[in-house]
Amino acid sequence: MPQDDAAAGGRPPTRAGILRGVALYGKETTLAMHTGTIQIACGGAPLTIAHARWGEHPRTLVLLHGGSGSRGHWARNVGPLAEHFSVVVPDLPGYGDSGDIPPGTDMDTYVELVCETLRTLLPGQAPFHLAGFSYGGLMAGGVAVRLPQRVRALTLLAPSGFGPPVGREIVLRKRKPGMSEAELDAVFRHNVQDMMLHRPEAVDDATVALYRSDIERARFRNWQLSWADVTPGNLARIRCPLQLIWGERDRTANPSLASRLEHTRAILPDVPIHILPATGHWAQYERPREVNGLLSSFHLAADVRPCE
Repeated sequence: MPQDDAAAGGRPPTRAGILRGVALYGKETTLAMHTGTIQIACGGAPLTIAHARWGEHPRTLVLLHGGSGSRGHWARNVGPLAEHFSVVVPDLPGYGDSGDIPPGTDMDTYVELVCETLRTLLPGQAPFHLAGFSYGGLMAGGVAVRLPQRVRALTLLAPSGFGPPVGREIVLRKRKPGMSEAELDAVFRHNVQDMMLHRPEAVDDATVALYRSDIERARFRNWQLSWADVTPGNLARIRCPLQLIWGERDRTANPSLASRLEHTRAILPDVPIHILPATGHWAQYERPREVNGLLSSFHLAADVRPCE
């Protein structure tokens, strides 16, 4: 996901307050959220990874959020998905409530940190289902390549990793010293719509608060990894059942969504690809019913064998 330079100063609303304010599948979820932390190693030092879990089912579905985000990227999905899966959502290294990692961490190192996160959260050899959004889709593809015996089925939502943003026309506003809260709100409201969502009515106060909280707590700047040309190579190596989802009006899909679809079809002619009409980059938030349905039906029906 592109970086939003609007972050600077100010204490964001609490995560609990924001998630209570975000409608889940049209209403607030009644499922309990269990939160915790684990420790993994990063360059010989301990790294704290925050995570949340919903639901108790035999199948586990792991959701990876996008860049400059947190598990809040899945706020409208965890409740409905937890009706069918044990849903596990970590904050990736350098984001949300997880610990910091060194600036300039490279692709191999970051993917391995995500793999180690999942090994620690889900010990043993039991397969799990995996979905990743944007930067999280880039990471999820890398995980599926590195842990082929464990990833049973994979969904990539608007994955990054297709190369530099040639032709991108997103113009993000920046914060300036002395701005009032109303002016700051206007900055974040503009940015979340310009980059993340297509329909103006999708941008309500709770959405802006969630977006702002994520941006203000993001410490790792992921654009160099997001703009690497690695997802096509990962697609060619993934061996588990796979589906892809994009919003028709995703402005981050440079140089165009048609180009990304063509590139993907050249590698995987038969892979199921779902294009959601009148939908932006953050498809699972803007169209939760559709995305929750696609995720549930695909992962429930996925081949029972793990990736080879």
